[in-house]
Amino acid sequence: MRAHPLGRDAAIIGRNIDDPHRFVQMKTSFGGNRIVDWPAAEQLPRIC
Repeated sequence: MRAHPLGRDAAIIGRNIDDPHRFVQMKTSFGGNRIVDWPAAEQLPRIC
């Protein structure tokens, strides 16, 4: 991706791991894990 001119600032922001419970988790700045909740409202495309 970085080889293309539009992707020169590309960065890895996460990774995919196998989770038998199928939860989406994020690592906190303190080093712990937190489960990301499902969105509460209807998903609409963001135009702004």
